[in-house]
Amino acid sequence: MKHAFIIVLFSITFCTKSIPQAKQQQIATSFRYLSDTISTFFKANPKLVNKSMTVRDSPTAEDIRIDEFTLVSSSFDVQKTESIISPYIGYVNLELLHRFTEHCGPLLMKYADSRAWDNVADALLYSDADSCYCERSRYDVKFWFSFQDDKWVYKNITRADDNKDDLILAQAFGKHLRGNHPITEQVGLQFNKKWYEFAQKISETKLNKTKK
Repeated sequence: MKHAFIIVLFSITFCTKSIPQAKQQQIATSFRYLSDTISTFFKANPKLVNKSMTVRDSPTAEDIRIDEFTLVSSSFDVQKTESIISPYIGYVNLELLHRFTEHCGPLLMKYADSRAWDNVADALLYSDADSCYCERSRYDVKFWFSFQDDKWVYKNITRADDNKDDLILAQAFGKHLRGNHPITEQVGLQFNKKWYEFAQKISETKLNKTKK
């Protein structure tokens, strides 16, 4: 029985390493499409309203701010793995500039000389006010995907400098970390709608998806 198990395992492993060249090219092409989709989204300087719990004197126990991202450059790579289920992983590396509404709002952040709002509606009134935003700084991230069942599946976003989970962009994908809270107000959901549509669009990318 032991020898039979070894033969079956070898057979499966061998098959994963024998993906036809044409299909490998198709896999790479579909990931390039995925990378282009992500880059195109960030070229539009998208803004995201988010909430967290860092201000202790907020009447709602939450603070609201708006983040804006600007694409500097992007790159991607696809790598083989030893996995039977996910024979490839891919990542899209984004070099971004990031700024947020640091100078406006009734709440004074206790950990820094920074301000915020206590409700989403008021924050959105200042979403286009340049004077409310801090200076732009580098914010580099990686979008991670695995190739499963003939499609690319979104897995995670990490910071490029330390590979730890990203705390801001992940909120658009329903992942709220370290005190971040989901947006539930209708006005906030509408403002972030393009992010939710973007997250849904890249959640799964089939092999035959090569054109926008």
